[in-house]
Amino acid sequence: MANYHVGCGLAGIYAGTLKKSGVEWLHKSDVTKEAISAVMEHMYFKVPDDKHSYAYAIKARNGKYLRLTLEVSDECPDWAKDVLEGGGEKHE
Repeated sequence: MANYHVGCGLAGIYAGTLKKSGVEWLHKSDVTKEAISAVMEHMYFKVPDDKHSYAYAIKARNGKYLRLTLEVSDECPDWAKDVLEGGGEKHE
């Protein structure tokens, strides 16, 4: 079985197999939207019944701290309408 890998680049998130060197892609596919959707669904299942959010945090390679937060709402807030109209992406 091939060694499957997921990684990010400047243009998106990729999944595929690497060359034997383990550094270069042999075959890859852009899975950015699928990966983000999978992460959001994974985080959603982690939200306790009595809460409305869940977060992960990491320290990036450049020393900065990153926080990824999922917020759950029963109604579609105005900010969500803007993001959904943009294809699921919003830059702030």
